[in-house]
Amino acid sequence: MALLIDLPPELLIQILSLVGSTHRSYSQKERQGDLAIFALVHSSFLAPAQHLLYTGNVLIRNAGRSYLLARTVLANPSLSALVRQLTVDSHQSDHPPSVAIILEYTNPSSLALDGSIFRAGDASKALHELLLRRSSIRSFTWAGEGHYFGNDIEPLLRAWTGLEDLTLKFSRTGSWPHKLGIKPTYQLESLALSYDPGTNEELEWALGGTTISLRHLVMGRPANDRPALLRIGGSVLCAQAGERFNQLLLHLTTLHFFPTFIHALSLGQILNHAPALRHLSFGAEHLIQPASPAPPLPPIPLPPLLRTLELHRQNHAKDLRLAEALNSKDRPPSLHSVVLHGLFPTDDEAREVQRVCQAEGIELEVRPF
Repeated sequence: MALLIDLPPELLIQILSLVGSTHRSYSQKERQGDLAIFALVHSSFLAPAQHLLYTGNVLIRNAGRSYLLARTVLANPSLSALVRQLTVDSHQSDHPPSVAIILEYTNPSSLALDGSIFRAGDASKALHELLLRRSSIRSFTWAGEGHYFGNDIEPLLRAWTGLEDLTLKFSRTGSWPHKLGIKPTYQLESLALSYDPGTNEELEWALGGTTISLRHLVMGRPANDRPALLRIGGSVLCAQAGERFNQLLLHLTTLHFFPTFIHALSLGQILNHAPALRHLSFGAEHLIQPASPAPPLPPIPLPPLLRTLELHRQNHAKDLRLAEALNSKDRPPSLHSVVLHGLFPTDDEAREVQRVCQAEGIELEVRPF
């Protein structure tokens, strides 16, 4: 019988990649630590463990880690070639010199940065100039203060014409406090905004100045995953928002939408203009219903290709008349999964939906928290 250490590296990579896969709470930090231990156990494990450590998301949480990684990529070009995803998630101000070295000797296609990395004077300026030349970036995540966006991030987004995946996380609510400049010319496939754009102009700018090719859109965050309420009322995604927004909705396959205020009628208009939607995740702080004595709205219209529906508020199933929509002849035949957040299985709304799902063969998951 062959020993584990005698297996080919390709098979060892597959085996080590399963480390921690059965634990739901297994963190990236724990994974990196365990793989580092495997690398020291036996020489046969070294190359496979290094492959997994450096081809996965390389996470930097402090300046010490960035210093060690910079030293590694300088000393070992074969490892630097493996780095494809880099996340710098730290507020420490002495990062930029080390991060600049890492980016100088690696060529990541995925990059995530904390906004404070650009607050370290000349070192940050040198890092920014280096990033402007990194045309290989395809996925970018930025978390920071909105008032730094114009100087720090706008030039990068205009320079990265091949960008496909963009996530912007503003740490304070409120509009972008600067005048928007020339739009980027990338063609995004995925856009995530952790706030609700206050104007069509902001969303238009983030989408870029070329033909819309977006397939996945996230706007806002669920209530249990955000530090503050989204700041504005209404939705810029509506049928009246213009031809470009209709074009955006037409091609979307995934929509995660968490506005502060939205009229139920506007939500219906959005869904009626999104025929390709496969996954809808929705939760509004305030879902506005027609004022009395106006007649109630019809059940939520479900796009014809929808497969998964998630509702993130306690009253949404009732207010959107979900049970009626699921029991309708217009229910999409592809719908196989419904997830209700914020309800208990014993709640009347959950029981009503459960009865319909059981009768129609739809999988239902109820998550109280």
